[in-house]
Amino acid sequence: MAFDYITVTRQRGAAGDSPYNEIDWSDPDEVDVDGCLLDPGGSVVVDDVSRVPVVTSPTLYAPVDADIKKLDRIKVGDDTYDVVGKPRPWGQVGDNVSGLVVKLEEVEG
Repeated sequence: MAFDYITVTRQRGAAGDSPYNEIDWSDPDEVDVDGCLLDPGGSVVVDDVSRVPVVTSPTLYAPVDADIKKLDRIKVGDDTYDVVGKPRPWGQVGDNVSGLVVKLEEVEG
């Protein structure tokens, strides 16, 4: 699935300022990034005693200079995903890097 742009959402202030180490998403910064592609990945249903969550794990391919960091959220169309781990450059030949690969996750339920 291809998208011309995605929106990077970043919380303001330091992560973990709350007493429960939660991130405050009430007033985030948002930046659009053009030239991205999304591999929709797959979804799995996780058995849990109290609920049945569905975990979706797509991969985002962004321009190498995209400002995407761990703990960011990515909006793609109507969906919002958490960045998992540290985005990494990919397709490097010598000093030339083709892009940035970003693992994403969405948990529903």
